[in-house]
Amino acid sequence: PRTVAMIGLIRQDPRWLVQKREDGTNVNQWHWSEKDCSEWTKQRLTELLSNITLLSGPATAKTTGLKSVDGDSYLNVRKAKLIASYELNIKVNWEGTTADGQKGSGVLELPYVADENHDEDPEMKIVLSVEDKASQELKAAILASGKEVRDLTPC
Repeated sequence: PRTVAMIGLIRQDPRWLVQKREDGTNVNQWHWSEKDCSEWTKQRLTELLSNITLLSGPATAKTTGLKSVDGDSYLNVRKAKLIASYELNIKVNWEGTTADGQKGSGVLELPYVADENHDEDPEMKIVLSVEDKASQELKAAILASGKEVRDLTPC
């Protein structure tokens, strides 16, 4: 009974009432809002995924730039909390040289990078530009070297 009375008093307090505002202002980011961040995502991934060493040693390989980013990335705000939401297919060009000096190249693809699997190892595919011996050798070496987890959060 006492709790019900308190709830009744709170409901009457104007600070707790959500009122329709004529100017449409989302006061303190209380209501759901969404911002498309696809262009920013493409720019940022271009910066982060260029010139990354994939192999070093007798055989070398590095990324040469972002080929494409497909999908969506949004920044949502609800009750002043930021919620990142993304589902991306990322393709990065790479090139390399085998231990005996032969050149190879291809595309490294991350087919499903999403907020729902952010704590899992991403699936990684390597597609070769040309199915020659050098490219196949480099592909095998890149896959054998494993995946290095990098924190891409800006400092």
